[in-house]
Amino acid sequence: MGTWGTGILSGDFSSDVYDDFFNLYNEGISVKEITDILIRENLETIANHPPDACEFWFVIALAQWECKALEESVFIRVKSIIESRENLQHWKEANASSSDIKKREKVLIKFLDKLQTGRKTAKKNRKKTLYTSIFKKGDCLTYIMKNGNYGGALVLTDEQQTICGTNFIAITTIDQKEKPAVEDFKKSDVYVKKLSSKNQYFLGDKLFDEEPQIAGFDAYLFKRENVEIEITGNLKVYKEYEPGNRIKGYGWGQLTEIVPQREELEKIYGKPKTRIKLSEWLTKRWF
Repeated sequence: MGTWGTGILSGDFSSDVYDDFFNLYNEGISVKEITDILIRENLETIANHPPDACEFWFVIALAQWECKALEESVFIRVKSIIESRENLQHWKEANASSSDIKKREKVLIKFLDKLQTGRKTAKKNRKKTLYTSIFKKGDCLTYIMKNGNYGGALVLTDEQQTICGTNFIAITTIDQKEKPAVEDFKKSDVYVKKLSSKNQYFLGDKLFDEEPQIAGFDAYLFKRENVEIEITGNLKVYKEYEPGNRIKGYGWGQLTEIVPQREELEKIYGKPKTRIKLSEWLTKRWF
């Protein structure tokens, strides 16, 4: 699961559980019923993936607290996780930086204090909000990455008034000091990430150890993550992108993090054999 910050909701899994909770809450389902539903739906994760299990209980506690319905059993579980430093240990095992671990520790201490403070009013039920994608198909996006260089990504899809307002975006290999121009996008490749053995996956009977970095980015998360992104131009996208059986979703902050990790990952796992030119999406075909 992707993590793009040290906050309680700064991860794909955490934000998904939180959204699932309040989608059900807005349908008028009780907090207790929602909690039971989400436990059932995530039972395998809770039982077999300790790092995500911690995140699950943090989100449930936060959502229940916001509804003024924090269960004592949930609070005790979260308190135990935080005071035992279990979650911080998982971060260490995932090779998080020492600065991020310190930030995470402060977040957890404040979170525990928050849970012990009564909320004045329960979060109100609200009608579902529909979203339009932040960017248009063909937009060339640039942003400053964690290594100080400019990165670039091409928007492959957009949609109007849907639950998430998803853009599917191809992250490119652009990694340069100067702000990229449209011509730089035309010449770039889609970044293909070499996967570790634990992240390799099967589709059918075929094992995949390389993954093109094309993922869904949702409009409803955009303001929350506050990533500065500039549109440098728009290119005609002729090839329709089909997500297929393996749909990836990223937080917007991951645009700034993925490519800077490339060199280190390739030292460990080797360079990918797959090459996907961005021009594959930009070339008009007559058949």
